[in-house]
Amino acid sequence: MSTDSIIATLIIVIVSAVGLGIGIFLSSLFRKFYEPLLTVAGSFILASVVLHFNHGSDYELMGWGLLVGIFLQITIEQLTGGVEHGHITDVPIKYGTYFMIGLVMHATVEAMPISRLYEYQVWYNPIISSIILHRLPASMVFGFIVGRRKKQAFILWGLLFLLTAPVGALLGYYVISEHLLKWFEFVALGSLLYIGSTMVHEQISHHNIGWKQMAILLVGSALAIGIYYFNH
Repeated sequence: MSTDSIIATLIIVIVSAVGLGIGIFLSSLFRKFYEPLLTVAGSFILASVVLHFNHGSDYELMGWGLLVGIFLQITIEQLTGGVEHGHITDVPIKYGTYFMIGLVMHATVEAMPISRLYEYQVWYNPIISSIILHRLPASMVFGFIVGRRKKQAFILWGLLFLLTAPVGALLGYYVISEHLLKWFEFVALGSLLYIGSTMVHEQISHHNIGWKQMAILLVGSALAIGIYYFNH
């Protein structure tokens, strides 16, 4: 893999580990900041995905990939309860295996195209930044959930979660063909599109958005626009 792909993968792992730590050991800090973080992350992801399409693509492949990504994410949420977009859920112990299958599947698929996003030349591009930003609240919620369980469960589940980024990146680089990896890129974009819109929707109750929420949404979008044009 390129140096930028390796850097991006390591940052995702670090951010995920920080989020896990906050969710487990700093639950009061987690509860204080995670809702504004979800709003910023949601608007950032939506703007980043839309701006990414300016690169020009195989539109038929893009359409199918986005559709599969959206429905794949809807399916995964039936297993995870929406932890990927920061939804706090109570996972019964008997469903723990299914919960982890869904979470690992989502996190691995979204990491697979990391090695293909070379058109930006640098790792801090809109799509990888979106993955990093959405991993923080997701890992905070995940840490909050596993922190209430046995220590053994945290060690196993936490390690599996942290390994998803390097495993996904390695699969994308060494196993998946270039054409198929491009399709997985659109699948990941479809998943991010769904996650971003859900993050924003869940933070705006009953279509009544205040000035503070609007300002947070604009900050997220402005960050995405800034990163996008900084890469051009």
